Amino acid sequence: MQSSDTCRLPPGTYDVSKLDVDQGKLIFEEGGRVELYVSDDLSLSSGNITTAPAGEHDATRVEVNYYGNQEASVLANFTGVINAPNVKVDMDEGNYKPHVHGAIIAKKVQGDNGVQVHYDEDLSGRTVGDGRNGTTSIQYLHVTTNEVELEDD
Repeated sequence: MQSSDTCRLPPGTYDVSKLDVDQGKLIFEEGGRVELYVSDDLSLSSGNITTAPAGEHDATRVEVNYYGNQEASVLANFTGVINAPNVKVDMDEGNYKPHVHGAIIAKKVQGDNGVQVHYDEDLSGRTVGDGRNGTTSIQYLHVTTNEVELEDD
């Protein structure tokens, strides 16, 4: 999407080859769930992605299932589930600090510099994907690893 483009998606299921939000605006409309199945390229690098009304963080509304084989890029604030079980999800570029409210399922998540992922407890017990298009159908799994590095001054 280019800088002046706006895409509004009403509730439903969508199969797309590419989801690339650079400077355009992507709005997931209210009234139900949106499921996206992306086959080739997933790049969310714009702060103009609206998944819920201002102030709300309902991660059960939007699910992005990526079954490509190239690294996915998430450099935007996002509320929902990003299901990319076969690839690395890169959330680290420059000084931008993306916040994800929901869950990320990936082979690896790379994020430094203040990246935040806030797990939404409402996702507990829900199924991700439906097994179609190579997307694995699984129950949510919440794993946390905390690393602390101490240095002498």
